[in-house]
Amino acid sequence: MTARAARLLIISFGLAIAAWLFSVRDVTKPRAITGTVRDWQPGQSISILRGPNDPDGITFSLRSATYDDDPRAIRPGSRVTVWYKVVGERRLLASRVKLSN
Repeated sequence: MTARAARLLIISFGLAIAAWLFSVRDVTKPRAITGTVRDWQPGQSISILRGPNDPDGITFSLRSATYDDDPRAIRPGSRVTVWYKVVGERRLLASRVKLSN
């Protein structure tokens, strides 16, 4: 094996280890975000805007979400806090939704 091939092998192993380290972060840890409801489809999805410079917002799936308050009180324009998990799907999975004042 030449010195150049050995260097390339070491670099590729280093890159593989770095990629592995970034991929093993804890995606099951719940995170929370507070924002204004943009779109609400009870039991299916909720989109929230984080601020005035957030034109698209973030959409969460509500498949197994629990509600701290009456979900019928949630409307576009309401402030909510959403606890969610990254589960490797198209949308983030909301685990809990709470109306904020």
